[in-house]
Amino acid sequence: TTKFEKEMELVENQKKKKEDVLKEAREVLTKTFNKFRKNEAKIGEELVETVEETKEEQNIIGDCECGGKMKFIQMYNGARFIGCFNMCPNPKCKSKENWNKKSAENQKTYSKKKNRKETSNKGVKKN
Repeated sequence: TTKFEKEMELVENQKKKKEDVLKEAREVLTKTFNKFRKNEAKIGEELVETVEETKEEQNIIGDCECGGKMKFIQMYNGARFIGCFNMCPNPKCKSKENWNKKSAENQKTYSKKKNRKETSNKGVKKN
């Protein structure tokens, strides 16, 4: 581009013909475009890979006690949670214990709320 900027200045100063600069620019662009078309699939694959790597890096939020990395994990249903990048293979990993404990506590709370709601709705007629 710098080359063509300089050549356009020469055109402005009437030291070079506009048609010559345009012809050369077309040739350069055609070669570049043809190279791109030949490698289009490979370039696409590399872009997809780079996007995935970037997403992974952006989801890392810190270090786990087991030595892995803590990250946001998104489930197939859209739910997100924080977990260990290593999926806590170490059974002594405290973050795994905490998550399991919290999950069990949340499940108990949910079950209690659900039971209360079902009990309170027993005498109510639905239209």
